[in-house]
Amino acid sequence: MVTRTKREAHRAQWPDCRGAMAALIRAGQWRHSPLGAIESWPQALKTTVEIMLQSRQPAYVCWGRALTTLYNDAAVATLGNRHPNTLGRPYPEVFPEAWDDLKPVLEAAFEGEAQHIVGQRVGRSDPPSWNSYTWTPLRDDKGKVAGLYCVATETSLQIGDEQLRTVLENARDAVSMLDLTCGRYVFISPSHVQLTGFTADELKDFTPADFLARLHPEDAARVRHPAASESSDFENTVEYRWKVKSGEYRWFSVSRKLVRDGGGQPVALVSINRDITERKCAELEVAASRATLAAALESMTDAVYITDANGRFLQANTTFSSFHRYNSPDECAASFDDFAKQFDAFFPDGRPALPQDRPVPCALRGETAVGAEYRLVRKDTGESWIGSYSFGPIRDQNGVVTGAVVIARDITDAREAAEALRRSETRLALATESAEMGTWEWDLKTDKVIRSAKIYQLLGIDPLTGADDADTFWRMVDPDDLKRVLAGLDALKNNGRDWRDEFRVYRPDGSVRWVVGVGRLVRDPDGSPRTMYGVNYDITEQKTAESKLRKSEARMQALKDQLIHVGRVSELSQVSASIAHELNQPLAAMLNYSATAKRLIARNDSAAFEAAARAITQAGAQATRAAEIIRRMRDFVEKRETKREPDDINVIVREAVELGLIGSKADGIETELDLEPDLPPVTADRVQITQVLVNLMHNAMDAMAGCATRRLTLATRRTAQAIEVSVTDTGSGIPDELMATLFQPFVTTKKTGMGIGLAISRSIVEAHRGEISATSHDGRTVFRFTLPL
Repeated sequence: MVTRTKREAHRAQWPDCRGAMAALIRAGQWRHSPLGAIESWPQALKTTVEIMLQSRQPAYVCWGRALTTLYNDAAVATLGNRHPNTLGRPYPEVFPEAWDDLKPVLEAAFEGEAQHIVGQRVGRSDPPSWNSYTWTPLRDDKGKVAGLYCVATETSLQIGDEQLRTVLENARDAVSMLDLTCGRYVFISPSHVQLTGFTADELKDFTPADFLARLHPEDAARVRHPAASESSDFENTVEYRWKVKSGEYRWFSVSRKLVRDGGGQPVALVSINRDITERKCAELEVAASRATLAAALESMTDAVYITDANGRFLQANTTFSSFHRYNSPDECAASFDDFAKQFDAFFPDGRPALPQDRPVPCALRGETAVGAEYRLVRKDTGESWIGSYSFGPIRDQNGVVTGAVVIARDITDAREAAEALRRSETRLALATESAEMGTWEWDLKTDKVIRSAKIYQLLGIDPLTGADDADTFWRMVDPDDLKRVLAGLDALKNNGRDWRDEFRVYRPDGSVRWVVGVGRLVRDPDGSPRTMYGVNYDITEQKTAESKLRKSEARMQALKDQLIHVGRVSELSQVSASIAHELNQPLAAMLNYSATAKRLIARNDSAAFEAAARAITQAGAQATRAAEIIRRMRDFVEKRETKREPDDINVIVREAVELGLIGSKADGIETELDLEPDLPPVTADRVQITQVLVNLMHNAMDAMAGCATRRLTLATRRTAQAIEVSVTDTGSGIPDELMATLFQPFVTTKKTGMGIGLAISRSIVEAHRGEISATSHDGRTVFRFTLPL
């Protein structure tokens, strides 16, 4: 339905106009041309086209500053084989051979002044055809000149035609005719007076030699007059500098044509002269501007290109070639249409950028942009890169878009670097977040601080109300720590780069946190401190654990001292029991000496008294010996009461393991705990049971010295009426001959052992109403003892 409506609308245009051109214009695809869709044409354009199509004289409509050209059926003959490709093209492309002469005429017409040209040749027909053209300005609804209407009228060039002479004499261009037979000018139009400054009488006396003498020396070599015997079709347009009467050289454009007689011999030369000095000066200025622009473009590291209203590339720098991955500027596309066929383009989000969405078409629609990003892909090689584009339209004095300028920069490396930086920052953020770290940046010049959210969380401060100065932070630091921290920072500013310290922070809720501060100082080129970057993280739990560890160590040490003492007492108890028989000897001797002395005294004689005295002396010596033994024991042993209470056997085992593994004996030993959970408590003296376990562990570690496999296992399990504790090693084992006497005093497998430790352990276990035993098979020894529930 929509398509049918558009076709009907097109047929409705110029219903009274028939002919090939009317049909061709109606069917034209104007939507993509500067004219736009036919239904959107201004009324002035529609009306003028209707008039043109009904005219029987060659007529043209040139619309807009681009001079988009339409013409009627009568003009087709003058176009020859250029038709129909010239329909809708700019007028300079329709008649390129006459454009230099017509350009100032059309520019004047666009200023609102109607123009008339006489004697303009049409095509290259033979015999030649000459027309006069009238250019009439066309105005839009706002009264501005929007286009031109041109009507062509055929003109006779026969001298003697008074009508033609009148036209020539009143034409703006200077027309002259040189009689080649006599070498004299037979006609010079009055316009020559204005162009040259010479009077009409002075001009009549001019000869060809006078004309050539006033040519600029640089132009004289390329300007000549045809001879009377000229056989070639002498017809050209030449530009040269000519000295006018004031002595100034002026630029002239001269179109010349030979006139031949019936025999084909040249008899006259017709010249049409026009002063183009202003145009030449403008062209020189333009050329200079273009040279300056070209130099500026070449000096730019960005790709720069300029197009006309149809998207053809008018100027581009060398970087344009390398930016688009061409091997040389010769390979570059000539227009945007060609360019779009060679490249695919995509927006940053991956969507395809259609040709109409790319910089040149956008700019030609009047759009501007700065830093628009596109990913380009060459269709032939698949190479891809990212460009940052800035573009905008080029407008004439009336605001009409006449071209586009585009600047492009390759930002592939920058984007990849930015992406790598983003990934790095993300990893850093995740690392600091997972490590519970907060980051900060301290501007030492302004004392302003930028803190991450984790810092505010650590300090217990609301980020929205927290200050951004350093003093807010320092006021929360413990005064004693603050003195040390500030002293360290002052030293850092004077000579240093890295800083680290630990300090206490008092939070608004009254809690105290231990905080680590780590920073790095950045200096100005003159060496003065500028900025410090750093992190903070909470070590309160670590500090608490360290404090508990110190207390616990003070307690693994008090217990050790107590165990050592208990061991000494137990060992001395065993020693005392072992040496009791030594005390029995002096005591028995004392009894014997006393009994002997008593019997001797009963005899009541001097000899008996002397013998009794000797016996009493011997008894005293034995008493002194026994007292010395007892004194030494009392000095070594201090009385201590045994304290038994309900306790967790697994806790006792763990403490014993920590104590027993201290020292070089434990090096290289693999320790395993196999503790049955949820055991009922036992009634025991923790110190004594720990001593038993330590004794068994030390014996096991001594037995494993030098063994390839060194594994120590401590286990607990519940039996029917007791808790069993076992210590297993992978050592050298116990000889069978020692198993029966293993727990007796002074029985040992060690070269330097006393054989007292296992005896002490048995005494302690039995004092707790338990039992202790040992088994040894194939180098695996197990000591077990029980404690009743």
